[in-house]
Amino acid sequence: MTTTTQDQENFRTTLLQKYQLTEEQLTQLIHQQKPELQQTFPISILRTSELSSLEALVKYLRENKKQSYKKIGEYLNRQPKTLAVTYSQAHKKLPTPFPTRTEYENNRLPFTIFQQPLSILETITHQLHNQELTNSEIATKLGLNQRTIWTLLKRAHHKLHGVHA
Repeated sequence: MTTTTQDQENFRTTLLQKYQLTEEQLTQLIHQQKPELQQTFPISILRTSELSSLEALVKYLRENKKQSYKKIGEYLNRQPKTLAVTYSQAHKKLPTPFPTRTEYENNRLPFTIFQQPLSILETITHQLHNQELTNSEIATKLGLNQRTIWTLLKRAHHKLHGVHA
């Protein structure tokens, strides 16, 4: 039996009403039940056309997760000072936080993937490819062109293995 997004939304609404919770309280309860969610991010935030992948991640961590630049730097393997500039640019482009519903998504990746010497998008693409998704499936998830996915995977392979594939 598969759960649809509508079923999940109905369940969430029922919980909010029945227990008189705010969105933030429900999110906190979910994270208390599933601490591993705190170490992951929803892939859907990357589909924002206004922001780069790095901007989307920094904005999500800063606004939705209330993380410091130092902690974000640890997650993304980047310098905190550059992340502050990245956040400023992202906030100007997209002033509102990501919707709370992103917290309930099943399509998530762990922050531990960012310990490789790859760009943010190369890392994400490489990780999804390692999960045996096709270039087409990856492109759909990220809102990118299949040819862009192919290029990102080639660059990642070259950086990781030092050869052209």
